[in-house]
Amino acid sequence: MADFLRLGIGLAIAAMGALAVVNHPLVDKIRRASRTMGTKQSAADVEMSEDSIMLGRAAGLLIILYGGGIAISGL
Repeated sequence: MADFLRLGIGLAIAAMGALAVVNHPLVDKIRRASRTMGTKQSAADVEMSEDSIMLGRAAGLLIILYGGGIAISGL
């Protein structure tokens, strides 16, 4: 019998990782806002470098794999 709690949590974590991989506008807005905390810049003034986007996608992929592992262990 499947453990639906584990399966649901794993799928939710994988979905969050997928948002980071595709650089969803909500994730981009959060990243820009976090870079401007404590400065006088607005979030629109911050330009994300290609390196930070690549790092975010790599981290998102690892989050997807972690969430998938949790979901598979719930089956």
